[in-house]
Amino acid sequence: MPIIVGISGKTSFATPLRQIFNPHKRYKINSSLGRFPMTPKLLKSFLKLAEMGNLSRSSAQLHLTQPALSRQMQLLEGEVGARLFERHGRGVALTDAGRVLRKRAEKLLRDIDEIRNEITASASEPEGEIAVGLPTPLNAMLAAALVDRLWETAPKLRLRIFEGAPHQIRDQLNQGLLDLGVLSADEYGAGLTRLPFVTEKLFVAGAPRFELDRNERFAVEKLLDLPLVQASPQNGVTMILARHFSKAQRALDLRIEASSTHLMIAIAATGRCFTVLPYSALAEDIARGRISAAPLTRLSMHWAMARRADHRATVGMKVVVQILHDTARARIEAGHWPTARYVSKSAEL
Repeated sequence: MPIIVGISGKTSFATPLRQIFNPHKRYKINSSLGRFPMTPKLLKSFLKLAEMGNLSRSSAQLHLTQPALSRQMQLLEGEVGARLFERHGRGVALTDAGRVLRKRAEKLLRDIDEIRNEITASASEPEGEIAVGLPTPLNAMLAAALVDRLWETAPKLRLRIFEGAPHQIRDQLNQGLLDLGVLSADEYGAGLTRLPFVTEKLFVAGAPRFELDRNERFAVEKLLDLPLVQASPQNGVTMILARHFSKAQRALDLRIEASSTHLMIAIAATGRCFTVLPYSALAEDIARGRISAAPLTRLSMHWAMARRADHRATVGMKVVVQILHDTARARIEAGHWPTARYVSKSAEL
């Protein structure tokens, strides 16, 4: 049988705490106590005594007798092989070993609670509300499928979808207004947990009369010769363009700044300007013949799932993330999302 440190002598449940925790008393190995498991209940008693520093008040809050609490602490000290408390005039205080145990015990009990909550939640149907931010380019690819799947698999889950620019989604995530969001790589912010999602090529788009071919690559350097309509400098695509051409001899001709994807496409369709956007933003207009577009060489958009790092992923959030991943992968495999690659190794955010 494994041996633990026990207290010699005639210690009983009624032994005063000052005797049990007497720093001058000699200890010896005592195997008669057996091995006492370090249970959550025992750790909670330890933390309560550490918090209050008083045996009488701690035992009252724990609904234990003083001798029973003293016995628990005696067994716990035997288990760790070190004194955890020192007696002083107003009660007891933690030793160095006690402070180490308190820090670890607090984390361990939090982990146990999270495990219990996750197991309970995983066995139940997701419900409540979840707010998801989708960039305008991805709405046509993902939003309808997300609603359809949730309707069938999680009917009790209320969904709120916010459509906006990636930097707006980032800001709303940081403010706690969204639970989940899809961002471009250039919109990552501090305090966000993110998961790589999809990478797709950027396209140059213009009026149909320019006969841009989505199956033929367009040299990115030719953008320097075109008048462009783009979003604000904070937009992900605009930042990609600025970074790529930062060392060029000439600057891009950013002729018009537009506030929305739909406006950029409408202006490009007039033939006055061109615009650069991911294929997901252009797919519907290409299919209807409103514009023509071609993939640019060397420029891609990298999408990622994101949530607040200090917000625990709920069952509902995990369901939404899984649906978005399944939808993206299915569209890519079916050929409905040209130039896109599914890059995630896991749907666990």
